[in-house]
Amino acid sequence: MSLTSEVLAVVPATVVFTECLFRCPLVAITRSMSKVAAKSLRVVSSRRISEHWKEAVLVRYSGMLLVTSCLAFVWLIAFVAAFIVVFGLTKYLFAGELTIMTAVPSVFETAAASVVGVLYGFARAKHGRR
Repeated sequence: MSLTSEVLAVVPATVVFTECLFRCPLVAITRSMSKVAAKSLRVVSSRRISEHWKEAVLVRYSGMLLVTSCLAFVWLIAFVAAFIVVFGLTKYLFAGELTIMTAVPSVFETAAASVVGVLYGFARAKHGRR
């Protein structure tokens, strides 16, 4: 594959990945995690709350953080899987063969995807629907 076709193979997968990021609830999940972490810090630093109550509440807060962290992880794995599937199909269209190694992007393709993703993300945020 030539350099141009490698970059072109990255574009559809990067657009799919970026659109997934814009449309998923990752921002809400991150805000939720931040709120729970702030609450737990307030509980730990408060002298008005008994140690017994702190133990009970912190177990609940840590469970909430675990669930939201796992949810964010699942979303990110789904995005990476979508990227690899679209990237592999695009490379199959350009190269005519599909193996596991051709479906995984090289270092250059990863760098190109990063540049394309940032440019598309800025353009989408500035001019597209939000």
